[in-house]
Amino acid sequence: MSVKKQISSLSAFTKANKKASILSELNLRLFVAVTLGTKEEVSKLVLEEGADVHALNFNQVSPVDLAKAFGRQDVLEILLSASAGTQNLPKILPKILPKTKKN
Repeated sequence: MSVKKQISSLSAFTKANKKASILSELNLRLFVAVTLGTKEEVSKLVLEEGADVHALNFNQVSPVDLAKAFGRQDVLEILLSASAGTQNLPKILPKILPKTKKN
């Protein structure tokens, strides 16, 4: 199937399923915000708009994976907090976050 037909097929599916279309757009915005946006944008998308912190992109990469790869510790804390619950955050972060050198 050509790329043009695949895009057309996906477009038809998302139009037919409005909820899937909204969630897909919301999660896409989360992926962009994780890599290029501010922690406030990520926080709003996750906590207020309901973006899925467990969503996977076409490469099977999650927003958490992207935050780690881009060194976005501020964003990673928000994603983990939303995913694991804030009560577990102090226990989880030291195990997940990369060690940083102190000056």
